[in-house]
Amino acid sequence: MAFTPYRMPGQSSPGATAVGSATKFVGQIVAKQDVYVEGEVEGQIEATERKVVVGPTGCVRGDICAAEVEIFGQMRGNVEAGSRVALRKGSDMLGDINTQRIGMEDGAVFKGRVDAKKPLHGQISPDRSRVAYTSDITGRYEVYVAPFPGEGGGRQVSTTGGLLPRWSADGKELIYAGLDAKLMSVEVTLNGGGVETGIARSVGERAKPIDSTMALPFD
Repeated sequence: MAFTPYRMPGQSSPGATAVGSATKFVGQIVAKQDVYVEGEVEGQIEATERKVVVGPTGCVRGDICAAEVEIFGQMRGNVEAGSRVALRKGSDMLGDINTQRIGMEDGAVFKGRVDAKKPLHGQISPDRSRVAYTSDITGRYEVYVAPFPGEGGGRQVSTTGGLLPRWSADGKELIYAGLDAKLMSVEVTLNGGGVETGIARSVGERAKPIDSTMALPFD
């Protein structure tokens, strides 16, 4: 399985959070942008909508929770990723992995367990460039969107739970059911091979609570 090539901080993700090779950070990192670790982190890293990369000189002692995780260096803790985890050649991980897809290159060292959860309710956009799906990888059902086809990680669309995504006829909008029975709408576009989303807004309510087997009304 091919994965997006690793790039140094600043090359492809302006504004990303970076821990340099000469830096040791102790504490929790909560980020809304990509996180690149070239130094040492002792503590949890949380970037649920973005990507975390542990570079060749990086070391993380703590758990990582992100949309996508790529490890080249040393990882001592559990990893939870909404879409996928990549263990590159030379990486050394001790901990459990919870994700939908995992790739491991020759030369990677991994000691732990893998819980690979399958996505639900997959819906391809009308132009066949994106796929929307539901996953409970975070412990709660949420809606994600990813490029299709391709190896890009899924971007979380919902923030308070979601199920049963459906595309509008023009493919510019995604409707899904919130866990509180509200119908939500969000704009979704492609940007440089990745997926960009707007802010979800309520567009109405269902007559009764939803579950994962119910159908969504959509024009």
